[in-house]
Amino acid sequence: MEKIFFQEWLARRIKAEASISEEALSRLMPAEADQGGLYQVIDGDARIPITGILGNRRSFFDILFGLAPARTYDEIIEAVRQADQDSAVRRIVLDVNSPGGWVDGLDDGAQTIAAVKKPTLALVRDMAASAAYWLSSQADRIEVTSPTATVGSIGVIATVIDDKERLAQMGLREIIIISTDSPRKFVDPVTEAGQAEIREVLDGLLRVFLERVATGRKTSLATVKSTFGQGALVMARWAKLSGMIDEIGEGAAYVGSNAAGSRLVEISTEDITAAEKAGLSAEDLKKYGPKN
Repeated sequence: MEKIFFQEWLARRIKAEASISEEALSRLMPAEADQGGLYQVIDGDARIPITGILGNRRSFFDILFGLAPARTYDEIIEAVRQADQDSAVRRIVLDVNSPGGWVDGLDDGAQTIAAVKKPTLALVRDMAASAAYWLSSQADRIEVTSPTATVGSIGVIATVIDDKERLAQMGLREIIIISTDSPRKFVDPVTEAGQAEIREVLDGLLRVFLERVATGRKTSLATVKSTFGQGALVMARWAKLSGMIDEIGEGAAYVGSNAAGSRLVEISTEDITAAEKAGLSAEDLKKYGPKN
């Protein structure tokens, strides 16, 4: 019974994914993902939403469960390019709240942000993790709207499902045949050798990630490796001390440190003392901390 149920569920999912039209998907999209315009201009700011699980496609299930990106990478690229040419736009603001996403297409989006001529601001409203921080790091400034905001998660993860037992329960066995001169074509993630092969690829992707962040944040690769969280999410105050962000604002109405009426959160000497105990170097604190 379990085997039959699983097969029927899989068949229904494949059928649903294949039969949902783009028009039907668009009707399910949240308001912020409406394709009527890639950005909004408010007081000279082109506001581009970077939310959801980032990638270059929106599946029916992503939309159904509220996980779809407000803008795909291709749409972010087009929005940034259009805004850079728009005479009504003085500044490009990336409205960021995302746990990250897929690698494919990500660096193209990041490099487009880095290349624009107009001032750019990444405004983080809760989280800029992983892919979202990669994009944010290419803006001229990164500011968060609350001390509770988190940034970072600089790293690359690959998830593989070992389905051998499931296939065996269904009476199936997978047989893989590889061409003679391509012994590395197939990687078995269950083995240590296979995991080492996958990790080699991940490490290569991470190297690019680190280099892009270092360039975007105008710091050294060594600093990014040692003080930008090492894969962890970093709270706003720590992020400011280490140079991961530029400013901490307060309130949903916060639109950047240069806006009238914006309230900023100051870093205290207690924060610096705690940072020193946590291992941030005196040089880092002198460079990024407040001048008390």
